[in-house]
Amino acid sequence: MLKVPRMMVYERFMRKAEVNDLYQIIPKGLTEIAENYNWENHEELHKNKTIDLPLDSQINNLKDVFRIMNLEDYCDGFLKLNNSKPANERFQDTIHIKLDVCYMPLAFLQSTPVLKTLAILCQKQCHHLYIDIIIQSIKEGEEWVKNKIQFEFEIQNYANKWLRTLYHFHMFRMEENNMFILDKDLTLSLLDTNFPIDTSYLKSPNRSFYIYLPKIKNLPFVKKEESEAYNPNVEGLFVNIEDKDKSIVLRIAMYNRHSKSKVKNKLWEHLEHENLYWEIILPHGPSIVDALKKGLSKTKLFSSKTYDKELNEVKSFCMMVSLKYIKNMSNLAIQTLLYITAVNRDAVFAKMTEKPIAKNRVRKFIDREETQLNHTYLGFNTVYINGSKNNTVYYNTKDGTKVTRKLNHLVKVKGHWHSFWYKDEVKISAIPEHMQRDIAYDDMGKKMIKCIKWVAPFYKGEGVERLKEYKLTAGGRKIKESV
Repeated sequence: MLKVPRMMVYERFMRKAEVNDLYQIIPKGLTEIAENYNWENHEELHKNKTIDLPLDSQINNLKDVFRIMNLEDYCDGFLKLNNSKPANERFQDTIHIKLDVCYMPLAFLQSTPVLKTLAILCQKQCHHLYIDIIIQSIKEGEEWVKNKIQFEFEIQNYANKWLRTLYHFHMFRMEENNMFILDKDLTLSLLDTNFPIDTSYLKSPNRSFYIYLPKIKNLPFVKKEESEAYNPNVEGLFVNIEDKDKSIVLRIAMYNRHSKSKVKNKLWEHLEHENLYWEIILPHGPSIVDALKKGLSKTKLFSSKTYDKELNEVKSFCMMVSLKYIKNMSNLAIQTLLYITAVNRDAVFAKMTEKPIAKNRVRKFIDREETQLNHTYLGFNTVYINGSKNNTVYYNTKDGTKVTRKLNHLVKVKGHWHSFWYKDEVKISAIPEHMQRDIAYDDMGKKMIKCIKWVAPFYKGEGVERLKEYKLTAGGRKIKESV
């Protein structure tokens, strides 16, 4: 029996919004975005690299807050120090946030509710950050300039992460039946799968979908010493993939699983430092491997960035490990999409019924609730033979006698994609359009549909395992470099 997973980050957030006033602006903003969205401009990317978002710092309106906290002297001392500083070192009354939008759809950024909701969220965060910075600046007078840089960086990073969260939430809620639950063995197999095929194979049934990942303690691409520094318990990925004229835009948000060790009901849990947000442009071409490599070189990443006062520079927390996650999780998203659109996929659809949840349970135990979204299980009925020998017996077609074709050593065959053609009209009629990779006609004029099948990793032969070096090819053309 398939186990129903717990609510994912989007569900938890929307349920909290029902009982928490601080969350109300999000569902309200998302509804306004959906009502005013211009889908005609969605395919077009914003021409400018950045957008200016002005915020009122409220620096002169914090006295009441500090009076309540019995810290009024801190506020007065801060204001005196601030006025004595040169203009370039002074905390300004208006802050101009630079939103990185070069890979974002024009329609989303033109929607008035987007920047309106973002401004409200950032204004609240700006208010809270100022309280912390004021206290730090008074206690650490010599750290004044660094505190100012830290404040400006944190509010800017906060705004960029919220912009992408709003986008992925908006795109996800615009479609139905777009959550996929991956089996653990399937996840590991897809991470170990080659994809020497061209970018035209990336056809998604949904513009946006969510990949719900199983709990995997040690991911195969992360070394032990790296996991000690940065080892997020990944819950899932929001994947938004769209085909443009000359490229494919891949937008991904990776969210961490709710942690029991952290304070319950912590606001904005989806903005914690382990979560990553990135966008990649994949140029059209004969090799997804090459396209992903080119895209990764120019990727836009918004992650667990912090300000290092000692080095006086902005840096990313464990950036090298984060880049490993970007590369491998982008690969996993592509592999999952290919698996979803393969004709031999193992998929079981589960239709759920929405039910009310008591307010007190939402406040305290929402992370224990099972999902109420329709979802599809992937790979749960497949029998994997990783780690075992290939015991297939071959027979002679003429006399039926056994034929020995086993290798005298053990070799692991990586997962891969196999293309083939359908000619049967009944079978062709049952294949959805997003699963059809190509259409052609044979010499007799009969229609043929090209599809793909996924072959899971397996062992062949017997005896001692021998490591095999793989050379990827695409359509008979050898790929010189792989990601």
